[in-house]
Amino acid sequence: MGDFRGQQVGRNLVNTLMAHAAGRGITELAASVHDGNQEARSFFEKQGFVVRESYPMIMIRDGKEEHYHSLLYVKTIET
Repeated sequence: MGDFRGQQVGRNLVNTLMAHAAGRGITELAASVHDGNQEARSFFEKQGFVVRESYPMIMIRDGKEEHYHSLLYVKTIET
């Protein structure tokens, strides 16, 4: 699969999802992001999402524990 960064694909998907959700009376969208994923964090913040919660997590990779936080980003949908 190709790299679609910089082509507004993600922004268009979020906008389409927001319109679809608003039409169904949904008032909020949420996304969980690994705190080390700076590109994803920047993307959601540029779309107007804010961090509501931070959850400590442990991932086992190659037999080693990796400690991180899962950030819950949310955005209120204007209806």
